[in-house]
Amino acid sequence: MRKYISDINQNYSLIKLTEYAVILSTILLTIDLLNLPLKYLLGDNKLFIFLIAGAVIILLILKGIEFGLIDTLKLTTVNIIDAFSVTMIFSSTIYLVIASFYGFLFLYKSISLFIIVIIFFSIILGRSIYLKKKKIEAKKYTPNIVDLKDIYNGNFKLEEDQLVLIKEEEVNYDLLERENIINQLYNAILQSKPDGKFVISLEGGWGSGKTTIINNVKKQLRNTKEDIIIIDEFDPWSYSDQRSLFYKMFDIIIKKSGLKYNTLAAKKMAEEISENIFGTQKSTRILKTFFENENDVVTLKNKINDYLRLCGKKVVFFIDNIDRIESENIILLFKLVGNILDFNRVTYVLSYDDDRIRKIFNNDLNIDYKYLKKVIQMQIRVPEVNENALNNLFKKSLNNLLIEYGEDKENLNYYNCIINFMCEQKIDVRDFKRFINSVIGSVFSGSSYLNKRDLMIIEYVRLYNLPLYQEIYQNRIYFISHDKRQDKEAYSTSFNKREFNHNAKEFFDELFSNEKNSVFKNILAEVFPYVKKYNDNQDLEYEGVTVQDASYPDIIKNKRICSAKYFDLYFTNTINDFVLIGERVEGFVDDLNKTKDFVTKKKIFSELLESVHYTYQKELFERLEFYIEDLKEEVLFDLVTILFNEIHEIDDSSAFFALTARSRVEVIVWELLQKITEEEYEEFLNNIQDDYEKIEIISSILYWFNNDREGKNIEERKEKMQLLYKDMGRAIIDNNINLYNDSYYFPKNIWGLARLYEEDQEELKNYIKNITDKENIFRLIYDCISLSYGKKYRYSIRQENLENLTTEEYIDNILEETEPSTSDQKFILRVYENYKDNVTDRFEEKGIILNELKNINL
Repeated sequence: MRKYISDINQNYSLIKLTEYAVILSTILLTIDLLNLPLKYLLGDNKLFIFLIAGAVIILLILKGIEFGLIDTLKLTTVNIIDAFSVTMIFSSTIYLVIASFYGFLFLYKSISLFIIVIIFFSIILGRSIYLKKKKIEAKKYTPNIVDLKDIYNGNFKLEEDQLVLIKEEEVNYDLLERENIINQLYNAILQSKPDGKFVISLEGGWGSGKTTIINNVKKQLRNTKEDIIIIDEFDPWSYSDQRSLFYKMFDIIIKKSGLKYNTLAAKKMAEEISENIFGTQKSTRILKTFFENENDVVTLKNKINDYLRLCGKKVVFFIDNIDRIESENIILLFKLVGNILDFNRVTYVLSYDDDRIRKIFNNDLNIDYKYLKKVIQMQIRVPEVNENALNNLFKKSLNNLLIEYGEDKENLNYYNCIINFMCEQKIDVRDFKRFINSVIGSVFSGSSYLNKRDLMIIEYVRLYNLPLYQEIYQNRIYFISHDKRQDKEAYSTSFNKREFNHNAKEFFDELFSNEKNSVFKNILAEVFPYVKKYNDNQDLEYEGVTVQDASYPDIIKNKRICSAKYFDLYFTNTINDFVLIGERVEGFVDDLNKTKDFVTKKKIFSELLESVHYTYQKELFERLEFYIEDLKEEVLFDLVTILFNEIHEIDDSSAFFALTARSRVEVIVWELLQKITEEEYEEFLNNIQDDYEKIEIISSILYWFNNDREGKNIEERKEKMQLLYKDMGRAIIDNNINLYNDSYYFPKNIWGLARLYEEDQEELKNYIKNITDKENIFRLIYDCISLSYGKKYRYSIRQENLENLTTEEYIDNILEETEPSTSDQKFILRVYENYKDNVTDRFEEKGIILNELKNINL
């Protein structure tokens, strides 16, 4: 309740409310003493009086509803209801005391007054409880707008699902080692003892820290033992009208100096000065009737000067943001300081951007800038910010932010290029705050899934050079260097690299010929390999040369902007299937590393496989290959076992100049086999030695053993795999294991055996004759069929493929004894007949052409 009453006093003043209570109680007592209510109620017009009174009461109730009386009761701040309630209690109490003292307090009056007091006291009590509850709730609110100093010192906490934002307000601390300039201005003010006025200018560019320097000086002046009056409330930017600017400046000097002088006389002086500056107003003519003596103005000014001289005080008048005000007001302010408000012992500190003021004087006002020499007695220039101090401020603040957002300390150096670039650009602290508020929060929010550094850089470009940002997006072909097949326009440049290199050089030459763009060249090279090559005077693409890019795994894993898979997302703030697949692979690796049970691991893999459409399995396993190094040693054996066992469930659709999803898994299996222990490798070989249905898969894995360009093979493991392969092939032949039997059949699996016996085709053909009959002949023919595709799908038989496995005569003999029973068998027969009949199209190519891929089940 005490705090509640204090709030009422602060907002409405209890003295004022008591005054109103005295007036109200006096009116009520007067009405009561004159017996006015009873006089009219006992008269002939009492019905009329009741009607009028009732109407007034109803109107008051309706007006209360109209003006939101109920809502006012719910306000969480002290308002007119609280003030009115206190006034009614005070006035009722006054009335009660006086009426009791003079003996006309009757019972009905006592009851009425008691009811009134109870009603309004209840309102006050209820309001005080309500406001106290709201204040307790308000204390639970945790602001996320912090000061830069807190971030620099690490004195802030990031709440869950919140951003950290920096407030933009004047501060009285220094983070940029500007003690010298602060002390210079402080000493200039303290040590100057002018008899008249003294004017100091603090000059520096926008954002150079002038306001911060002034605030630090004011803090030191307030802590000094000197008797100094500081005037810093005057902001000339707030006044567009010259008269209001003058009146406010004059008024604040009179009030802050402590001079107690006749208000009308001060007004007269202001009007006299105003008349000399702006011309006569009606108010001036009126005031002249009170001041006949023209010397009254001089007298008042002399008294102000005498007071300032004799009181022993020094007045320091700080005026900031002068360069932001209207041109006419600028020259007025300098005139006021220089000639009109030139009181004794007043030190003016004028802060402004001298380059802007010079332009205004020369261009807008047509006044020689040397005019200021008559006004300014001491010029202090804000020096350039120490680059090391600025770098330290940016780096330490940004590092503290990144750590709070969850970035590992080991990765902080990854962002140094951004900090160095900001320092090279010499952006000021205000721009740095803007960067943090506009970029850091959005980059490190929970919804951000792209590369943090790339996103920070491109967002920095958007913030400070929007035309360049738009040029990058609109000319993507010169910035997308990887996964070009995902972007038709970018991929089209791959077919004429010489022309592309020429056009790219011309584009970058023109783009960076603009000075505003050229300063971004090095920072763009950090995220766009093409820009880096341009900077190094290299061709963007090498004609006829395929170079293995060691940075590609990083580009894919970290979703870099130079990849066509992610380029658009940096500009559109959307998500695509590549991001979703990446997240699923990351989740799979994380779950696998946490799981010990083999059955659970197998289930996790099945869920991964089912989470994407089969057409995206290629992308899925390409991504998984980049995460092999992130797998724990104890999960490698289980994973390679699962991949090998489930490999036939993986899509094998042909890809244009790329490995199929299944072929990519074969590569992953080969890589994992180099990472497991020798004991695990022996166990793996032992486990698969009877998997004859996968002899083609084993053959393909051996291909990667034989084509190890990176030296990943572990000694003797290739030889052991080759030995297993040969033993399995020998077992199939010797034991007449039927690869076309349902137990071992898988399309094209026979080719794993065929490669093993390519030097002894006769033995292979004899084996095939032994295992084929009219029940499985279509499986044999299907193994001879090749699939090629462009816009359509062509199924055809190449003579060399057929002759590697069998003969036309053998197939024809079996076909004479059987008929196709399914649509797939009929289709295979069509392809075979097309081959036999030597039917060709206008390009002299054989085969059956389909618009869609046919899923053949035999």
